Amino acid sequence: MPSLTLISGIDWESVGFGLGFGLVIHLYLALALLGIAKKLRMTEKRWQPWVPLANLFFIARLAKKPRRWAGTILVLFPLPIIILLFQSQIKTAVGSESLITVVAIITDVISIAVALILQAILWSHIARRRGYSGWPGFILPFSFPVNLIIIAILAWSPDHKSSDIIPK
Repeated sequence: MPSLTLISGIDWESVGFGLGFGLVIHLYLALALLGIAKKLRMTEKRWQPWVPLANLFFIARLAKKPRRWAGTILVLFPLPIIILLFQSQIKTAVGSESLITVVAIITDVISIAVALILQAILWSHIARRRGYSGWPGFILPFSFPVNLIIIAILAWSPDHKSSDIIPK
């Protein structure tokens, strides 16, 4: 069967697969966040896990952290894309292509690293609130597909003390 390539070499079958996979992961995360909220007896704003980006604020609430943590993550993750979109305009204004490229790479690495570390801290706090050591939560943003298993344990495992699994 020929591939659906219509616009400048875009493989629409891959795009469709990626969107479908992303939707399945989003639904799984929403259900898991609701499961964690139920275990932690949090009943307010249970619509947030279903809304993309709002679920970050729900994660911050589950971790008992301020909303600005989620806001910081929301600013840092798209920063590399914004820099990429405006890189040619910045090069024209500054006049040094190599300097802008180096600054863009450094900014990208730092912003993504900080956003991932903030997510790790949030998930670590959620793991502790569920009675686990913080380590499973801390490795969560860095370990796909293992993170799906960790999220399932946090959401649907019975209540227990942290000494049952990993000492604090």
